[in-house]
Amino acid sequence: QGEDPPAPVPELSPWVDLATDRPDEKMAAINSQTHRRFLKTHLPASAMPYFPRAKYIYVGRDGRDAFMSMCTHYAEGNDAWYASLNDRPDRIGPPLPNWHSEGFTPVSLFDRWVSRGWETHPWESDGWPWWSVIYNVSTWWAYRHLDNVLFVHFNELKEDLPGQMRRIAAFLDIEIDSSKFETQV
Repeated sequence: QGEDPPAPVPELSPWVDLATDRPDEKMAAINSQTHRRFLKTHLPASAMPYFPRAKYIYVGRDGRDAFMSMCTHYAEGNDAWYASLNDRPDRIGPPLPNWHSEGFTPVSLFDRWVSRGWETHPWESDGWPWWSVIYNVSTWWAYRHLDNVLFVHFNELKEDLPGQMRRIAAFLDIEIDSSKFETQV
């Protein structure tokens, strides 16, 4: 509401499926929260528990933009980041290939991304080496008719942030303090 948050955003809003964190520690942190929670995830709806009293906001993005964003994060990965993903005793599936040692570029990776999935995810035929954006969107799209699911497009946030903030606040039943709104935007 226009003030500094009481804690860093990653503590207030844990990234549920971030594989660099230990699941037991993350769940303990989430379960200890007493404030109104908001959790970040890239999981498809098929991998999420559904709670009728919870509200779900799905932020969609043009697949090409999502691909370039993933490439940026992937290319910036360092040895510690790869180790946190690949050297986990609970890792499922093959390790994430190293962007640098494989010599990846967005051009060299795009065809694989649109035509190949992971062997550990037989329901996905695209998305390698991350996940299928197409499958992810389709699982959430199936729930678009529910009153507690809101679709927001990333470009709409960029084009009309005040309008989208009002829309999201209304969906979450959060009253907007007009004296602070401009600084929140």
